[in-house]
Amino acid sequence: PNVPRGQLASDYKGEHLSRIKKYILKNLYTNIITRPDFISYSIAALPNKRVEKYTNSGVLLGGWTIRNKEDFEFSKNNCDFSVCENMNDYL
Repeated sequence: PNVPRGQLASDYKGEHLSRIKKYILKNLYTNIITRPDFISYSIAALPNKRVEKYTNSGVLLGGWTIRNKEDFEFSKNNCDFSVCENMNDYL
């Protein structure tokens, strides 16, 4: 109960999943059951109206994976937190 739960998601373009799985996952329909405290969504797939629905209700949003300055700036201005990789030159 006192452990934060999160959901990692994307638009799943190029992934080898069925169309229905992609639809369910990218639109966060599993969150009805899992009720996450935060969503980490692929920065390349943001903005996203379904994600906005959750963030407007208080769910925190993380942008991942941030690998360059442009994505970092976008995430800084549009997300609650960022998941970065190899960003020492920018931070």
